[in-house]
Amino acid sequence: MKALGRAMVALLLLAATVGISFAQETGEGELELTYVLPDFQPYWPTSMLNSVSMTTGNNRDRLVSCDDWTSIDPTPITGQRIISFQLASANLGRGHLRTRRTLTPEGWQTYQTVSQQDQFGRCHAEEFPVAVVPTGGDQSGRWLPLSQFALYSVTKDGGFGDRVSCQVKRWCCLVSSATCSTNPPCSLPPQTDSINAGTRDVYPYHWLDQFILVEGLPTGYYWLENVINPFFQLAETDYSNNFIYFLIYLDQEANRVTVAIPPDPPVCP
Repeated sequence: MKALGRAMVALLLLAATVGISFAQETGEGELELTYVLPDFQPYWPTSMLNSVSMTTGNNRDRLVSCDDWTSIDPTPITGQRIISFQLASANLGRGHLRTRRTLTPEGWQTYQTVSQQDQFGRCHAEEFPVAVVPTGGDQSGRWLPLSQFALYSVTKDGGFGDRVSCQVKRWCCLVSSATCSTNPPCSLPPQTDSINAGTRDVYPYHWLDQFILVEGLPTGYYWLENVINPFFQLAETDYSNNFIYFLIYLDQEANRVTVAIPPDPPVCP
């Protein structure tokens, strides 16, 4: 199922990128259908950057693998030093995010519904499978991977060194706030998880698994990376803008982290 979902995502991305229209035979002749997809981007305004700070892990925090999002370390990190923050995940495309899930013997089968528009301006919808989310134990309450956070050491020339910490956040969706006017041409009814076109999903400080483990890391500068839709499972128009980076200074002695070089401020398309 995972392979099928990723193959469908690749097809939809190709269609959206190069403007492919799909023909569908109907009673009124052949319809040319063009996909209208969401476009996910990290969203770090000043208020979010100001929330970046040191704290400690709680008994619900778990390390989720950045190599295999279904792999969760069962060992709690309670009391260990972490960086946490508020978070916003923006959908700045013209299509809405709609996903639903249904329980199967293998786990929660997740589906995404996307919009299509024909040559007459009328809207249609198509649903396809995305991935199976495991059930039981620490998997409970953790869904598709929404975001990934990583720290990289800084090389002598200021570039990216080794990845020293990484965490995946598996949660969507909490609160959608109006962000940009993207003029979506189609509407889709809400489903289990939804982020409307032109809105951002907002999470409070230290939400479930919303952290980077820094226990034992030396004081110094690090590049912080945030990736939205990190495993490219959800169909969207452009994956190249799913990444954002900024430089932080980690002061273990003072139990403090500061943003040394912020990212470019978010802008509407």
